[in-house]
Parts: sequence; C-alpha cells; structure tokens
Amino acid sequence: GPALLVDVPRDQNITAKTMESLHIPKGVQRVLFRTLNTDRNLMWKKEFDTSYVGFMKDGAQWLVDNTDIKLVGNRLFVRCSFR
Repeated sequence: GPALLVDVPRDQNITAKTMESLHIPKGVQRVLFRTLNTDRNLMWKKEFDTSYVGFMKDGAQWLVDNTDIKLVGNRLFVRCSFR
C-alpha cells in the first residue's frame, strides 16, 4: 500500500525530538525514512560503518506512543543506533 516518505536530519540519530519535528499526519500507517545512510550508500559497503543513522530508544517509543504507524522502512535496514 501507500507509504509516506520523510527526510530526517542528516546529522543525528532519530530521537523523540526528531520524530515530533516530522509532523507525521495521524492515520499514516507506513513510513519510509530517508537518512544519511541512503546518501552514503552504506548498504553497498563491505566494511561495517558505526556512524550510520538509526533510531534511539526514545525515538522508537515516541513513534509507538504517538502515531498509527504499523510499518517502518528505509533504504538501508537499521533498527537502532550503534551506540
């Protein structure tokens, strides 16, 4: 089905503050995040890069508590920050 594509700030992990700033409309159930990972083509690198962008715990919790989203995706699958 349809999905909302959102650009997130390129210089940080996805926090609750980041999620709030995106103003995702109520009712959206699928969202794709375009991050620095996409820009840097990390999916195609052989070596592990610890500087990738991912969700921080508070960002993921904000998503669960404040949206109707059932599916999260991005070009490079990363669930959480390395740190």
